[in-house]
Amino acid sequence: MARLRRIDLAAFATAALATVLIASDQGGFFERTWPWAGLGLAAAGALTLRTSAELRPSRAGLVLVAAAAAICAWTAASWLWSSEPSTTASEALRAPIYLAAAVTFVVLASAGGSLGIVLGVAAGTTAIAAYSLADRRFAPSQGRLLAEPLGYANALGALCAIGLVIVATLGVRRRWGLAIVPAAVLATALALTSSRGSWLALGAGGLVAATAARGWAGRAALAVTAALVALFVVTAFTIPARLQARADYWHVAWHVGFHHPLGGTGAGTYDLAWAAFGDLGKWGDVLDAHNLYLETFAELGLVGVVLVAALAAPVVAAVRDRASATTAAAVGGAVAYLVHAGVDWDWEMPAVTTVGIACIAATLSQEAPRAGVARNVYVKTTLLVLEAGVVVVYGAYLLGKHLI
Repeated sequence: MARLRRIDLAAFATAALATVLIASDQGGFFERTWPWAGLGLAAAGALTLRTSAELRPSRAGLVLVAAAAAICAWTAASWLWSSEPSTTASEALRAPIYLAAAVTFVVLASAGGSLGIVLGVAAGTTAIAAYSLADRRFAPSQGRLLAEPLGYANALGALCAIGLVIVATLGVRRRWGLAIVPAAVLATALALTSSRGSWLALGAGGLVAATAARGWAGRAALAVTAALVALFVVTAFTIPARLQARADYWHVAWHVGFHHPLGGTGAGTYDLAWAAFGDLGKWGDVLDAHNLYLETFAELGLVGVVLVAALAAPVVAAVRDRASATTAAAVGGAVAYLVHAGVDWDWEMPAVTTVGIACIAATLSQEAPRAGVARNVYVKTTLLVLEAGVVVVYGAYLLGKHLI
């Protein structure tokens, strides 16, 4: 039990610090944050790998890591056919953050730290919400919406929604009366962001988390997925673009994806697609499709869509059976992220996506021993190599920037 408490403490500290530190620097939107976020997460994962005697990641956890690694590779490869190589290179520089996050949180969850991860996410998001409420500075481009320190109200709303699902689920399932305090902070901040997409994410995550205790989460997740797919298709094809900005954004992404179905037009090239096919007169310049899945279809093709979908493998595995309070909270937070990513540009906001990956990984539980020591050593070595790869990428970037 002492070991479990230590791993939960390590998981809590990693999740809370990652949430607060990345969110505090404009949500990690700017390139200056990427190397430090990636290096910090990679260091935490490597330290856990070196000190954890028993590491038994499930197949779903390994799929999450493999998908994150493949997204990095495919994003970088798209430079070869990109219509905007410099932007694609920038996208490829951001992606290793998510690989480092996937490895680190899968390792922590596989070592028994899932509860620590969800508590860390809850604490981190509550701290950001509390700071935003206390500061009450409104980003100039966001009108009177609560947006700081991320600078984008919808991103702050997404963090509040994820945190609120976790806090509410644990509060109800574990009968934690004190959960009312962070829940009130998160709900107040969420309301002041006026983020409709975040309320949608909160509802979807709360629905799946609430039904997880009865073993109905799989059906609820399927219903949420079907409803979202129907929403995207109907909006992209039938709603006139002039009635809703996102309808136009999504329609352009569909159009480009269908004309470049395998590999898309290259990571980060949606702005060119919009310039060619979007309604510039009404909506002006647009950089993102405000939908991770459709934007991926346009920029990285069906290959990219499959890889992004594979990130959710642990959630799919977790909702098959009746979930514990920790798993239900993690599933709820993960679903909230996956839904919000379908209506905004969360991939470009590392604070939100790192928290989403943490929740996805926290749905994993420590697997019972199935194979010998050799497999465990092989897995640990592979994960260490991946973390080392992230360190090399960002170390080379910082060294090159300093020399230049």
